[in-house]
Amino acid sequence: MNTGERTVPSNYGLLTTVAYKFGSGATHYALEGGRRDAGALVQWLRDNLGIMRRARMWKPWREQVKDNGGVYFVPAFSGLYAPYWKKMRVGWSPA
Repeated sequence: MNTGERTVPSNYGLLTTVAYKFGSGATHYALEGGRRDAGALVQWLRDNLGIMRRARMWKPWREQVKDNGGVYFVPAFSGLYAPYWKKMRVGWSPA
């Protein structure tokens, strides 16, 4: 969610991030939910579907794709960050 020119801390585990900045214009910020473990997709393809022997085989495959045809896959096998993201930093807790 675009929060404009100010950062807004989340009470629900969302991440405050830079959304965009054009030229010398003001920086705009956003709140976003992230994926915890995108690398799990490659492991899942390897271990469960058996379509590759080693995870490093993924890179040459992905570089051959010219157009995804509008298809997207969100690898959220171990969950999405939102609404409860456990940040690994001493002294932090969701408010």
